[in-house]
Amino acid sequence: MIQKTFGARRRLRNPLRHLDPVNEDLPHIVNLSPQLRELVLAGPDTIFFDAVIRDFQQSHADFDSFNGHMEGLVLPILGEDKKPVYNPKNDNSSLFPQPPLSNKENFDQWFRDVPGVNKRLNFRMDFVKSASGTYAHDDEAFFPIDGKGWNDTRIGLDNQSHNFYFTLEMHASFVYIPGLSFTFRGDDDVWVFMDNKLVIDLGGVHGPLQKTFSVDELNLTEGEAVDLRFFFAERRCCGSQFRMETTIVPVTGTCTIW
Repeated sequence: MIQKTFGARRRLRNPLRHLDPVNEDLPHIVNLSPQLRELVLAGPDTIFFDAVIRDFQQSHADFDSFNGHMEGLVLPILGEDKKPVYNPKNDNSSLFPQPPLSNKENFDQWFRDVPGVNKRLNFRMDFVKSASGTYAHDDEAFFPIDGKGWNDTRIGLDNQSHNFYFTLEMHASFVYIPGLSFTFRGDDDVWVFMDNKLVIDLGGVHGPLQKTFSVDELNLTEGEAVDLRFFFAERRCCGSQFRMETTIVPVTGTCTIW
């Protein structure tokens, strides 16, 4: 896997041989030069991302509330341990009559293993190539751990019992090529970081929301290795939608939590 540090850039000598975890071809990206587009056509039909889910109970102080979409719940830079950092402004009751997060101690449990508080489960997500040249995982009833973990269930919009109250964390590295994009649509909290910087902020307990980020906005050099970190929380019944769509394909061996 590729390790990145502040103040230093690493480049892959041959970005055409390190993108596809299956057959080392480029992903199917739309706005490429003719030479790169020719390679793109040979990309895999499906790619896989390995994620970690942490299952919580409804009694956790940060779950089963409703406050709507709120940006700025986390700081715009990842912490030293590559986790989202609680924003101290959340403690200001004049800004938030109903606090979106209970406190730093409870939030720090979201993406860390805490015995007695959460249960860790592995989850592999498949992303299927679409006709438009993107890879997508699309699920309008996203309940990947039904019957697992604490299994603290509630009745969903489909009148079925589901395990709500969980977080999901996913990491990968990829090689920058102009034209790459990342889109998420769903609920609840979603934070996407690239090279430690917050690029998508859909924090809060809310209905399905969508945002797209163009990797070109990072002003990178073609061939640079980029660290992608995705953080998601399903905090309230009774719906759960998850659609992630991207032209990014991870570097072989990096789609795991480390």
